[in-house]
Amino acid sequence: PPPVAEWSTPGRAPRASMSPARAAALRGAGAAAPTVARALAALLLCSRGSSALTLPPEVPERVADQVRAVLADPEDRVEVLSADHTLPAESYEVVCAEDGHTVVRSGSLLASLYGLYALAQSAGYAFLHPLHVVRPTGVPDWCHTLSARGRGGSTPAGVEAVRGTHLHTQHPIELADLLNGVGPSPGGRGPSEDEVAWASGLPMWTQYLQWLVANKQNLVEWALLEWGPTDGFSTSPVRKRRLTAVVARAQEWGLSVSIDAPVNLQQQHAFRLQVGEAGEGPLGPVKARLDWLCDLGLDMISTEIGSTEFSHADASETVALLNATVEYLAAKGKQLVVKNHASTNQYATGYKDPLEPSKELNFNYITYYADKRVVSAPHTVQMYSLSDPLVGSYGRRNFSDIFAMMKLLDREGKPQVFFPETAYWVDFDNSVPLFLPLYATDRLRDLQTLTREVPRAGHLNFESGWAFGYWINNAAQAFAAWSRRNGEELTEERLFHSLLAPLGAPFDKVADVLFQLATLQNRTLVHDVFEGHEGYTPQTLMGYLQGWEGMAEAQEHFQFAVVMPPRVHPRDISKRGDWYIEALAPRLKALASAARPLARRCRALRAAHGGGGGDAARAALLKDACVGVELFSLRVEQVGGIYEAASGAAGSPEGGLLRSAAAIREGLALIESLALAPEWTRWTGEAWPTAYPYGYLWPAASLFFWRRDHQIVAHGVSEACYLNLYDPVEIGLPFSRYKRFFQNLAHGLSKTLGWLPWFYHYAGCLTGPSAEPPAPLDPAGALATTAPPMAFVERAYF
Repeated sequence: PPPVAEWSTPGRAPRASMSPARAAALRGAGAAAPTVARALAALLLCSRGSSALTLPPEVPERVADQVRAVLADPEDRVEVLSADHTLPAESYEVVCAEDGHTVVRSGSLLASLYGLYALAQSAGYAFLHPLHVVRPTGVPDWCHTLSARGRGGSTPAGVEAVRGTHLHTQHPIELADLLNGVGPSPGGRGPSEDEVAWASGLPMWTQYLQWLVANKQNLVEWALLEWGPTDGFSTSPVRKRRLTAVVARAQEWGLSVSIDAPVNLQQQHAFRLQVGEAGEGPLGPVKARLDWLCDLGLDMISTEIGSTEFSHADASETVALLNATVEYLAAKGKQLVVKNHASTNQYATGYKDPLEPSKELNFNYITYYADKRVVSAPHTVQMYSLSDPLVGSYGRRNFSDIFAMMKLLDREGKPQVFFPETAYWVDFDNSVPLFLPLYATDRLRDLQTLTREVPRAGHLNFESGWAFGYWINNAAQAFAAWSRRNGEELTEERLFHSLLAPLGAPFDKVADVLFQLATLQNRTLVHDVFEGHEGYTPQTLMGYLQGWEGMAEAQEHFQFAVVMPPRVHPRDISKRGDWYIEALAPRLKALASAARPLARRCRALRAAHGGGGGDAARAALLKDACVGVELFSLRVEQVGGIYEAASGAAGSPEGGLLRSAAAIREGLALIESLALAPEWTRWTGEAWPTAYPYGYLWPAASLFFWRRDHQIVAHGVSEACYLNLYDPVEIGLPFSRYKRFFQNLAHGLSKTLGWLPWFYHYAGCLTGPSAEPPAPLDPAGALATTAPPMAFVERAYF
């Protein structure tokens, strides 16, 4: 029989103090060691007649049930003691005695769970993806000594201790329906208000809460949506009861809970605090909805100011409202957090910039002049770190003004939580799909910067989905935030290796691939800024790899609300042949050459370890991460083919189009191999609860952005807003009695303008799809489909 060491969790030696009887039983298990070992362990456990895992009475029943369901019963006795509130709130100590009895001591319920899940990870479990808990490959060893006391033996108090996650449920992500009080409909055409449908999402919520605790987060937040103040559901007793239950379940795990409800931000179905002009007292019309939210049992409320991300309100009225709101919430024992958007070119009239007194303040930072109890949440977008150059995202060249304001707030003792992202979604990363492990390393850099320069800032991460490797980015930011709390030093390479270590081999090789890919992306997509052709701003390759659809092209063309890096459009590249040959083509070729070996390594890992050694969760994580790496390489190849074909540099477009078509075919096959959940990839045709009539992975699963670029070049499409994916009225305006009128007006104008010579090219900018998706593209005749070709299909679905 193989020795016991070969059955133990990868990277961990069997405990020397293992009892002779247990060791003998394991040695007799023979070649079928892992399976037989688990069976023998179960038999030995049953012979004890009682549970080996003891939880204190303050652990709520639902939490205890989840813990026992996942961890089963350890073979060795594990006892979690009642919290000792004389200890720092987030401290824990795990001590294993010589007899194998392991005790978890802590300063709070949350810290008790931190310690228990840390022990489980030492025993071979991994909780890096909410839906895929990896279990030990052999007999777990529960005898470990661990501790977390924080710097100086204490835990920071207040918002500086926040390590939270914001689920951006304005996007149709995994938990968007449940957290807005609805569930899936049987036919998949939009959500359902049915009780059973809503409750079907609660198990996933429990899994996500477990993920938060296992990854040592302490706050969860999401964006609340509405369908209209008088729709009968948005503020109904039914919805309030459901949301109260969701909040309570999170608090049972010891987590703090916040909901984001803008003051009057109109975009993407946001649940607004101010829905009219009526109301008495300094809170005016926001009091009724503040009370409604407070009744849910929240610990804090987040809000956003301005009517959109790119438009501002009256500065004096905003300050007065924030002051009244924070006073009102403080009396109820709750905090107010205000998001500071990353947009530019909007100013707070009458308020000087404290950093440059000769200028007026960026309206987004008006919280500087508000009550000192208001918690500012400076927001950065996309993968960029605080020190990175930007080439156009949100009209920016860098985040230096945000960083300077954060340092000022810290110096003056004003509370703040830094609010970066691990996915942007809209046209940019996981919707393409474009796996960017650069998010993980940039979040680490930012946290290290906070430690040095803004030590009193908390950390609240904006996430928007888990697929195509984005679970790695989400887990990495949590890992880095906890390491910052403990004063641990991490390098970018060590981040990936330490994060994935609990998964065992071959994830050490995956970690190496991810580190190399993140380094490559940092060099080529962020820091390699090259001059655009005359008339174009500086660029990076990110502008070419991200997705583009009609709305984004209209924003770029007319230079309004620009949110992404620019590119030279494929239809214009033939006019800039010399620039393409000298500047763009060599960069695309070099990036493809550098990404290709990483994709090959991942393909080999999938082939060798795709079965996961009988562990479905481990296999699923390896496949998802490696498919993300391979899709990145294919996207670079596809973009290179598109631009080669459009430029005319090769004489004929056929070669480039064939490269693009081959990349699309291979990409679709990889995505199909992931077996993504249908509710995340289907077209629902109903723009609610979010403003998008599809699951968040529909663009990615259909390779919409890849196919659209291919179609534009292959068929010479010239419409500026060809295949607009977003309805500007649906996304940009709040619900009102006039919204449907404006939508009908926009649709009518779109059809009318389509017949006018000059306006024809812009007709599609006024509207977007709802009932039916764009028909599939059949590149170069290589993809079988029964749907009509994509050329001019906008006439059918706008």
